Amino acid sequence: MTNGSPILKDNVYNFLKNLVQIVLPAAATLYLSMAGIWGLPAAEQVAGSMAAIATFIGVLLRISTKAYNASDLSFDGNMVVSESEDGVTLYSLELNGDPEALLTKKSVSFKVN
Repeated sequence: MTNGSPILKDNVYNFLKNLVQIVLPAAATLYLSMAGIWGLPAAEQVAGSMAAIATFIGVLLRISTKAYNASDLSFDGNMVVSESEDGVTLYSLELNGDPEALLTKKSVSFKVN
């Protein structure tokens, strides 16, 4: 986490996640299979290298996710819980940005204070 911004931007994170979960395993499997059928060179080395790259990028994604979840960046605001003078519990929402931005979201998350 640097300067209150995520380690990876959403589009980079999603690209790398697809690369690790879909593209690299599929490419490694394809090459390993085709190498066996067509006698292509270094099948184990190529597939092993792709697996090592996928594992390394997966670790970076995990670190990024952990940092993001530990920060306040995953919240759209705060839900402040307080008690009025007459003992009634009050709940108020403090948004971290423009309320119009919430219209484009599928879900909203608040940190309870």
